[in-house]
Amino acid sequence: MVAVACVAAAVATTGVQGLAPMLPAMQEALSLDDAEVALFTTAYLLPGVVLGVPAGLLAERFGRRAVLCLSLAVFAVAGLAPLLEPSFVPILVSRAVQGAAFGAILALTITLIGDVLTGPAQAAAQGRRIVAMTAGEAVLPAVAGLLVAVAWYAPFTLSVLAVPVAVWGWFALPPPSRSAVDRSVAGGRAARPPSTLRQVGHSLRDGGILGLQVLAFLRFFFKFALLTYFPLLAVREAGLSVAATGIVLGAASVLGALTAAASGRLLRRFRATTVVAASIVVTVVAFVVLGLAAQAVAVVVCLLAFGAADGCYAVAQNVLVTEAAPPGARAAFVSLTGAVRNLGKLAAPVACGALAVLLPLPSVFLVMAAAGAALAFVLVPVSRLETSLRRSHG
Repeated sequence: MVAVACVAAAVATTGVQGLAPMLPAMQEALSLDDAEVALFTTAYLLPGVVLGVPAGLLAERFGRRAVLCLSLAVFAVAGLAPLLEPSFVPILVSRAVQGAAFGAILALTITLIGDVLTGPAQAAAQGRRIVAMTAGEAVLPAVAGLLVAVAWYAPFTLSVLAVPVAVWGWFALPPPSRSAVDRSVAGGRAARPPSTLRQVGHSLRDGGILGLQVLAFLRFFFKFALLTYFPLLAVREAGLSVAATGIVLGAASVLGALTAAASGRLLRRFRATTVVAASIVVTVVAFVVLGLAAQAVAVVVCLLAFGAADGCYAVAQNVLVTEAAPPGARAAFVSLTGAVRNLGKLAAPVACGALAVLLPLPSVFLVMAAAGAALAFVLVPVSRLETSLRRSHG
């Protein structure tokens, strides 16, 4: 199950990183302005915000295997659809469909690991999942760049990689238990989506659960704000070349994968909340330094520190989310958290763009650091939640 989860998560990166090198060629071929190019990504991420929870409910009702494999198949078909009609509106429609499948795939790959492992063992497996995704993020842009030389729309063919993974998953993953299927067919209360929704809704009354959602939002808000505006800061303020900036971004991603891989050992020694808290401290300090001392060495060190912290943050938060999920509603709960993460991805460029209209770019990083520090108070109820979970698990 863990191997399927890791490979499926890696294949899902074909929808973003696998298409990034194509964007300039697509813009030229279709005569798009910058706002229209931005819609290419927005159309992909927005369905994950809206449809994340329904995907989780389907997984609770019909089983992880059916929903994950169907999502992989939809991901492949929607990703290949633009090859039939490579014009802007059909591409946006296919991106929205593929984005809905993408959100389900990522949430279910986290859920699958949480279904079979707990504690440090789960942390190690979640780390391997992140390493697999990072490998995809590193390799796919290079492959896509070669495909663009054939035709600007050729990178869409990368989505076909989801097909063999769907077939593998169907045979490798266990079917849902007979009792769960019987309850679903019979319409029993335990299997009906409203019951699962009530479980998830009731859990949100807990301050620790709400805090977990804030932490999920914060991680991707920080990450996508940095991915959007770090290149501008590095080139304009610190004097780095575009090539050097790309190398530093790649190095930070690799460093994040390494720390994620080591997080299993880290979580044997420290509580997950402690790891998240340390990651937020490193992130806030990095943003402060970027805002106050945008010099080449400082910029490079800050980004590498952020990458290392993000790898630990990702694994520790995934462990907390899967272990805090209500009994019988893990897929729905993780999908809700995935929707919150996607909201962070969408909100970051918009919020930072609005700030950049009013403030110099270095000041934008200072405002974000202040916001991160102010919201860190949610770690208090999350820590109490983790203590309660540890007691309940013996």
